[in-house]
Amino acid sequence: MWFDPATGAGYVLLTNSGVYLDDQAGTTAASTAMAAMNHKLMDLAHALP
Repeated sequence: MWFDPATGAGYVLLTNSGVYLDDQAGTTAASTAMAAMNHKLMDLAHALP
């Protein structure tokens, strides 16, 4: 979740599985994808006026 009170912009990223739980290899494809989406959303959020 991210919210900027100055602009009123924010987002909430939800998932219905435990993608942040690492598998035996250390990282799951799902957690890698969620991290990439989070970074993209943060980039977009910071670009807002």
